[in-house]
Amino acid sequence: KRTVSLIDGFSSMVENWNLSCARALLRMQIDTALRFAAITLVEKQEDFVKAVLRDERIDRLTDRAGRRLTDAHLVQTFKTIAPWLPEVYARTSGYVHSSGQHIFSSVQGLDYESRTISWGIGSIDDHFPESSWLEVVECCDAAVLLFAGSLESWVEAKTRHAV
Repeated sequence: KRTVSLIDGFSSMVENWNLSCARALLRMQIDTALRFAAITLVEKQEDFVKAVLRDERIDRLTDRAGRRLTDAHLVQTFKTIAPWLPEVYARTSGYVHSSGQHIFSSVQGLDYESRTISWGIGSIDDHFPESSWLEVVECCDAAVLLFAGSLESWVEAKTRHAV
């Protein structure tokens, strides 16, 4: 449900030229993918699921080796299958937490001679290059695939266990 809702919101933001919000939603999808993928790292998946359903913090649970399932650990672990993850995670975190990213994304122009900055205040981000839009869409697609791959692995494990 969360992934489908995030994709819907993300698509709406891209269609409405709101890159700042699309990047925040991408970061939320990365969070969803990482936390769901954490199930593949734990010793007892049933215990992990029960802990999540009890609303326990995932970053306080541990993997098979006893390492806490922090975001940093998950990003480092899954970068082998998603090499883009560390950089995109770090860059999009600035769109979730109040940061310089919000300020810099508002800059419309710089005039070095007069030492002035032009700001754009509004929801339309029409000053970004096409490459920025393509990158955010490709990263969202990759984050959804990371989630889907983890879901598939979990279903396969459940099926093997049930047989």
